[in-house]
Amino acid sequence: MSIDSAQRKGSQCSFVAGAISIGEDCFIGGDTIIMPFRKIGRGVVVGAGSVVTKDVKENTVVGGNPAKFMRRIEPGPNVDKHHPDIEEQNERMKHELHENDKRGQDR
Repeated sequence: MSIDSAQRKGSQCSFVAGAISIGEDCFIGGDTIIMPFRKIGRGVVVGAGSVVTKDVKENTVVGGNPAKFMRRIEPGPNVDKHHPDIEEQNERMKHELHENDKRGQDR
């Protein structure tokens, strides 16, 4: 066996790249791998370290290697029930982002 990659059997490998689609309100955990051409629906949670090999339907939780369905998230008014001031926080963040954008354009 050689350490020279040109001499090893199978040294030629292919590289596949492709666009992925991630819907709104998703949470994707750290060290997650999403394979090319995959679609992740709105409101999806992907567990840390998961490998997404198939499309993920909206409002679901997936995890693992390969990522598998764990449970469904029910959309609706109770989603933000534990964060009553979330709208205020969102507006404040939008304002800060807008101000940062304006400062960046002035440079």
